[in-house]
Amino acid sequence: KSQTASARTSTPYPSRPAKIPALMTAAQLAKKQKAEGIGPKSLDAFLTGTKVEHPDYGPGTISEVSGTGMKRTATVEFAPEYGSRCFRLSHSSLRLVD
Repeated sequence: KSQTASARTSTPYPSRPAKIPALMTAAQLAKKQKAEGIGPKSLDAFLTGTKVEHPDYGPGTISEVSGTGMKRTATVEFAPEYGSRCFRLSHSSLRLVD
C-alpha cells in the first residue's frame, strides 16, 4: 500500500514556472515597446535607393516603392541568385542598413 500511495501523490507532470507573464492589450504592448525604444519601424524611411538587409536574401537595394501606410510595398534587388523580390513593408523582415 505504501508504494501505491506514494505513486498517487507524485505528479507525472513537470512543475509549472513560478510566474506566468500577464497578458497585455495591444495598446499596453505598444506603450511598453515605445518606452523600450523598440516600436514599429517607420515605413516612410524605406525609399528608392535605400540599402536594406533581409535575413534570408542578404543585402539589397530598394528599386521601387509604392503605396502608403500599412500597404506600402518595396521591390528590392538582391544578389543575382535571388533576383528582385517584392515586400509589404509592414510585414517584412527588411532592416535598413546604415
